[in-house]
Amino acid sequence: MLDYMLHCRRMQVPAGAPILLKYGSHDNANLLLSYGFVLLDNPADRFSFPLDIDLVLAAICRFVGGDLPPTGRASDGLKQWQRAALQQLGLMAQPNTSASTSSAFSQLPLLQPHAAAFATDRLESPDAGAVYAQSTIRAGQQAQGSKARQVMVSIGSDPPVCSSLLAAVRVVLAADRASVKARSLEELGDWNKPLSKQHEALVMKALVGLCTVQYKSFPTSI
Repeated sequence: MLDYMLHCRRMQVPAGAPILLKYGSHDNANLLLSYGFVLLDNPADRFSFPLDIDLVLAAICRFVGGDLPPTGRASDGLKQWQRAALQQLGLMAQPNTSASTSSAFSQLPLLQPHAAAFATDRLESPDAGAVYAQSTIRAGQQAQGSKARQVMVSIGSDPPVCSSLLAAVRVVLAADRASVKARSLEELGDWNKPLSKQHEALVMKALVGLCTVQYKSFPTSI
């Protein structure tokens, strides 16, 4: 503050007038960790995380409906054309390159929608969020050590969900190959180009569920 006052232009400051400091544009996570407060209506609020298709599919099973495959790994339930489309768009790693991240996320309680820790009557418990947060942190650390290319996605701010995440959810909820065939990442991630009204309703429901899970994983009790 003293350095700022010494280098700012000379001005008359009335006695007792407050001296304000502009923090700049920051998301709430940065504001909380750096300055100790958050803004309830923060236009710059954004939460970034590495895209993991297993996590996206698990959120879809939990909040939209559906069952996990017997293997317990959500991506094993993808149709071949869905897997190929995601890989072509750069949203899913090629075989044998995502083992580090997927194996870590496969341990998350969310991937077991009927498990006690994430049963309907336990979703609001503080312990559930803490367990999920710790698992997410461990998975992120493993992902950083992996040579596999990580796609970072974000929720919050404008648009509320980044185009890569929107495209991924649209592909995994698509009913047939024809609806996504020959569409680019930019087109699939365009908010103004839904595949259909019925399909987009499911996409929005899935995104709300995913956002809920991600924000519940924020490592704080505030």
